[in-house]
Amino acid sequence: KEHVEREGARLVQEVAEATKALRATCDLVVGMSDWGYPREQALLSANEELPDLLLGSGPGIGLTGQRMRNGRTLWVRSFSQGKGVERIEILSLPERKSTFAWTEGQNIRMNLDGLTDQYADDRRVLEVMRTLGTD
Repeated sequence: KEHVEREGARLVQEVAEATKALRATCDLVVGMSDWGYPREQALLSANEELPDLLLGSGPGIGLTGQRMRNGRTLWVRSFSQGKGVERIEILSLPERKSTFAWTEGQNIRMNLDGLTDQYADDRRVLEVMRTLGTD
C-alpha cells in the first residue's frame, strides 16, 4: 500500500509540474487520464497545480462535467461502453485571475449526446475501424 501511495504522490507531482510549465506558454491546459475515477479524484483533491480541463477515463463513472477547485478545473469522464459522445465547447479561454471559474453558458458549454439505437451504424466507419484492428 505504501508503494502505491508513493507512486500516486509522484504522479500528482508530475502533473502539477507539467501543468505549471505549460500554463506559462499555453492559453488552455488539458490533461488526459486513464487512471480511473479514484486516482483522478485523488489528483483533483491534492493541493497542487491542476489543468484547466481534465479528460478522464478508465474504471469508474462517467461525468458530463464536474467543476472542481472552485470551478477552476473542469473534470469530464467518458461513459462506459462508448454509449455517448461528450461535446465541450469553450466559449472563452480561462483567465489567469484568481476569480476565474468555468461557468456553464458563460465560458463553457457541455453536452452529452447519448448513442441509442436510433443511430444507425455507418458501414464506412465500421470498415475504417476494422482496418485499424479495433473490436
